[in-house]
Amino acid sequence: MIRFDAEAFRRLNNVAGKYPAIDAVGIFCARYLILVMFVAVFARVFIVMRRPESRDFAAILEAADFRAVLAGTLAFIGNWVFSLFLFRPRPFVALLDVHRLIPAPLSAHAFPSSHSSVAFALAFSILFVDLPFGLVLLVCAAAVALGRVYVGVHYPLDVIIGIFVGLFWAIVVQYFGILLHDVEFFTAWFIKRKRL
Repeated sequence: MIRFDAEAFRRLNNVAGKYPAIDAVGIFCARYLILVMFVAVFARVFIVMRRPESRDFAAILEAADFRAVLAGTLAFIGNWVFSLFLFRPRPFVALLDVHRLIPAPLSAHAFPSSHSSVAFALAFSILFVDLPFGLVLLVCAAAVALGRVYVGVHYPLDVIIGIFVGLFWAIVVQYFGILLHDVEFFTAWFIKRKRL
């Protein structure tokens, strides 16, 4: 499996550095698209909150945003803890002739990909509440994952496991959000804020 992983990495990473336009897209997806995803989620809630007739929907979106941020945070922390027990070096450290298009990440740990885990935790959390927007975020999360391999900082297996990590935390947070009635909390908070 590890050999296949390295071969799959080579197939994608060997394209890097040959086409400036594709490189620019790969770099954007690997470094900045996750930030765009967060901004889009919060911007949508802000727009919906400004419509008085959509108070209940705004509360649902606020709960979904809270769940998404919490799931992403737990995915990031979980990956960090996991990396303390299982170290896998990044491809540009372990392999020769890797086309690394971005600066070396702060962490030397590659497995699993935290960018992918957080992006998919965000996307799945929103998908549970808003299917169309969640699907858009899933496409963005897939682009983040692909970008991380393309720019040379992760193997395909790193980002594939990141998908499942993100899904796991999104399900856990969704379950506890429903159990604790977080939508009702955000509805009450929204009403109280409108009165102030």
